[in-house]
Formats: sequence, C-alpha cells, structure tokens
Amino acid sequence: MREQLAHLLDFAANPWVQIQVLPFSVGRHTGMMGPFTLLRFDDDRV
Repeated sequence: MREQLAHLLDFAANPWVQIQVLPFSVGRHTGMMGPFTLLRFDDDRV
C-alpha cells in the first residue's frame, strides 16, 4: 500500500491530475464496482 500511495503522490504533482477521496460516510459510490475515469473540461478548453 505504501508503494500505491507513493505512486498517487507522484501523479498528484502534475497540474492536470486531481485526486479526490470520498469518506465512507457518503455511502457506496458507483465507481467502487470497478475502475473508472472521470473527465471534466473547462469551457475554455473545448
């Protein structure tokens, strides 16, 4: 797990990467059923 966290920290150093953590209190998230990618673009990038 330590290596996984180090890998995430390396990616988080990039300005285009945003890592968000959901607490267990929000309940089950759809993405917990498997890997997913969420892409969101600002209006000025389209």
